[in-house]
Amino acid sequence: MFKFFKKVKKNKKGYTLTELIVVVAILAILAAVATPMVLNQISKAKTSADAANEKAIENAYLVGMADASDTTVPADLTGVKKKIGSALTTIPKPHDGKKKFYLNPTTGEATATTATPSPVSSWIELNP
Repeated sequence: MFKFFKKVKKNKKGYTLTELIVVVAILAILAAVATPMVLNQISKAKTSADAANEKAIENAYLVGMADASDTTVPADLTGVKKKIGSALTTIPKPHDGKKKFYLNPTTGEATATTATPSPVSSWIELNP
């Protein structure tokens, strides 16, 4: 019976502490390399989403201007929301909390920026 236990003990294999430390070190290096890449992709995705939202605002406004019987250019946010109407149920917010969407009702151009575009009088802030 003791021969059986000795045989089992000799056949028992495992990893040494050094091997385990090397594996953990390799995993740490891979994580350190991959993390900035993932964060960069998240930043690019937010920028792309803001650009898509700019286009959605522009298109909704232009559709609203084309469909409306009253083609006067709105002077404030309430007028812009009426023109956008059902084409865009809510005005999106930029993913960067410092930015705001602005719309030039004369040209129909929308932009997301931290400062009011110039000339200030021709732009309406959409996220007050």
